Amino acid sequence: MSEERRYSLRINAHLSAEVVNRDGKSMGAFITDLSMGGLTLEVDAMVVKHIEVIDADSGEPYFPVEASVVFTLPLSNTLSRIEVPCRLVNKRRLSQNTFKIGMMILAINEGQHEQLAHYIDVAGNP
Repeated sequence: MSEERRYSLRINAHLSAEVVNRDGKSMGAFITDLSMGGLTLEVDAMVVKHIEVIDADSGEPYFPVEASVVFTLPLSNTLSRIEVPCRLVNKRRLSQNTFKIGMMILAINEGQHEQLAHYIDVAGNP
């Protein structure tokens, strides 16, 4: 039996995002769910290669795998840009070229925290 580790409401989402690797290069992705503690991205194999740094000897990615995720929340009559550093916590292949990757949010500033909390509250209580 798997242990549930979520401490906050998770909502379904369909938001465009950019995944920024350690070199500062970005690639597109889609957020499929979102909570105060993390998010799930649907990405293609190129995005996975984009964020994973592979050890030349073992062929395995170095851990932890971290990247920033940048997305825009539609809030009332405005758009709010959110950028959060994240750590890869799981990866699941959906098809030959498509993955879902779970990302834990490592830090968020107070203003963005309030905006994200508001978005999740409104979306979670239609």
